[in-house]
Amino acid sequence: MNWLLVLPHPDAPTCGTTFTYFNYILPLQKLLGNPVKIDTTASVDTLKDIYKNNQLSFVIEIINNTPSKALQEFQKEINLPSTAIVIDRDTTYESSIYQYVNNVWGKHESFPNIIPNGLYHPHYREYPKDKRYDVTYIGTATDGKAQIISHLIKHNVNINVWGYGWEKYKDLRLVAHGYLPHYKKQEIIASSKISLNFDNLSTNYSEKALEILLHHNTLLNYSIEDNSIGRLVNNINHLLNNPDNNSSVEVPNTESVFNSISKLYTSKIDSKDISENNTDLSIICYVYNQEKFIEQMIISVLGQTKKNFELFILDDGSIDSTADIIKKYSHDPRLKYKYQKNIGSKLDMFHKLIEISLENTSGEYVAFIGGDDIFVSNKLENQITLLQQEKADICYTDFKSIEENGKSKNIQMRSKFRNLESDKILRNLYIANFIYHPTTLLKRSLIEDLGGFQTPFASDLHFWLKAANHYKFCFAKDTYILYREHQQGSSTGNYTNSNGIEETLKIYQYFRTINTILDFYPELGEDNQNPTSIANAYTNLSSILMKNKYLLPAVIVTNSERALEHYPFSLSAWNNLIITFLLLGDKQNLSRALQFVNNIKENLQQEERYQEFEQKLAAALQFYETDEDNIKLLNYWMDTAENSVFQECLVGR
Repeated sequence: MNWLLVLPHPDAPTCGTTFTYFNYILPLQKLLGNPVKIDTTASVDTLKDIYKNNQLSFVIEIINNTPSKALQEFQKEINLPSTAIVIDRDTTYESSIYQYVNNVWGKHESFPNIIPNGLYHPHYREYPKDKRYDVTYIGTATDGKAQIISHLIKHNVNINVWGYGWEKYKDLRLVAHGYLPHYKKQEIIASSKISLNFDNLSTNYSEKALEILLHHNTLLNYSIEDNSIGRLVNNINHLLNNPDNNSSVEVPNTESVFNSISKLYTSKIDSKDISENNTDLSIICYVYNQEKFIEQMIISVLGQTKKNFELFILDDGSIDSTADIIKKYSHDPRLKYKYQKNIGSKLDMFHKLIEISLENTSGEYVAFIGGDDIFVSNKLENQITLLQQEKADICYTDFKSIEENGKSKNIQMRSKFRNLESDKILRNLYIANFIYHPTTLLKRSLIEDLGGFQTPFASDLHFWLKAANHYKFCFAKDTYILYREHQQGSSTGNYTNSNGIEETLKIYQYFRTINTILDFYPELGEDNQNPTSIANAYTNLSSILMKNKYLLPAVIVTNSERALEHYPFSLSAWNNLIITFLLLGDKQNLSRALQFVNNIKENLQQEERYQEFEQKLAAALQFYETDEDNIKLLNYWMDTAENSVFQECLVGR
């Protein structure tokens, strides 16, 4: 079967963006086979020639806004049996894309006209048959939606919420989760008895379509203007008690379109037309001018006790003897080598180097190694064994740092990060990025599901934060890699240290914004909304943030303030808040905090270690009144920063 894929930049691995490649192009290629690729600027004549020479069965175009003019003209003349458009974002019915599809492609019914964002992922999955969620809502928070969900909770409706922005609503903090990968929506909705959609509050075509695609669950549309809360509660209760009665369910008229997607995917999978990997493990290495160390790396990989793998080396434009050294080992069929023009000289293209490497490899499992690092001989064999035994998705190991000359620096992973349970990975990543990507071995499907490595700097940190709440991590306790630290190293050199800080700060801040406190402390959901436990969780997180070398004062303040919303007498939260205001030199907010603490002194006096807190508080008041330089006082407070959580966090035990 031949098909044509129309792209903005067909020769670029990302085709414009990492998201587009991993979430549209790669799955479509797995489903339909390798396409003929052309640029959106192609002429009508070019399209006709391709059609004639390849006997095309499908034309698919990936677009952001409007289809290419040439394709529109081509479609009018050539009556292909099957056509489609994939769009990069949610689009409303009134958009030019939908008008174009209806006017030009509407007559073709053998293949879906359009695949909106949210329906792109054709990976076949066995979704759970049990309905573990009663009512589910997935979407971005707004005041109107929050008001409805709060009412449902008060009426004893068991509802679960996913999406961005919900944590700002105090009464929803123990029902709302944050970051949810697109593919995960399908699993969540399939596991829900009722999928709630607030249609007039957020016209989200993709979510409706997704729910229809999973046509075995109930879709309940709700408009705040058309229904009262009471009627909504009655409808939900009716559907929960009568799951086979869908009389009150409104289904948009696009059902046939998305059923055809489902049939296409299912038939393709049933026919087993998807190519199988011949190699179960791919080791990826991208290098630039590593003539000093590259041979040690190659020998350490080719000498592994596990023999069945491929080592792919992407040479990013080396101008030294790196290529010659690599070619010395070309007789080993496991070694694959690709040279390209340099794109990573500024050390800000790690995500693209990984993408290109993934494009050229096929293993079910993926491992990484720097051109200057060394694998211990049994690393790969032991990691795969452990990954399979633990039924995990990502395996990371301890490491030992070595100097440029190979001498040990005796630097290893901090003991607190060894063998963490998966539900504690997210919050511990906010202390430090303790998962060094050369130590890891992970499933390729995980990389594809999460849209690959996406950021120029700190690509690995960004990826671990995406994966933290959705995949199982396991730790191999032995030291399996010698990690070389030197001035020219890609992650240890001066250039990266000076340029990656801003990017790292953005990543930490972003994921704190899109994750909720329940994502960081899932055990909170078992505590029956105990306000002290919620406060302790926020305080514990703010203390963790204070220990990170990338300080995020605004985020620390937000978490401390949220802790005090639930329990205003937390000495730990006040301690962290005052330290941060001192650090910022923010005397206005400091004075407000000190004033409030004075007003609740009687309650605070009942807390443990208040006497120590009171001494520091008196010093802070004196500082404010005398306008003294805050450095001395800040140091006084920070003396106990590591012990700033005076009471053991209930949820952290």
